[in-house]
Amino acid sequence: MIERERFELKVGTSRYGTPVEEVWTEISKSLNSVESVLATFGSPRMGLYEILSQEGRNPNGLFHFYVNTLSGQQVATVRTEEALFITLGILNAMKLK
Repeated sequence: MIERERFELKVGTSRYGTPVEEVWTEISKSLNSVESVLATFGSPRMGLYEILSQEGRNPNGLFHFYVNTLSGQQVATVRTEEALFITLGILNAMKLK
């Protein structure tokens, strides 16, 4: 369970999350002050929001940041493996600043 994991920073990703550019500064500051980060993604069949909804959970209570790293997307869904590389690239860029 996410609540029991001992990561200093937990980031959930979803098309329903806050656009990452709106919280860039806050995430960047957090990334540069922690040593352990958990980034979560949906599955090939179901997004993170849908997975959590099935369990009766609210994503805003589970993560420090619940973001959409592809806020300009023009498609209903993004493949998990694409979202993974894009999100890790964004988090890496935030860490470098």
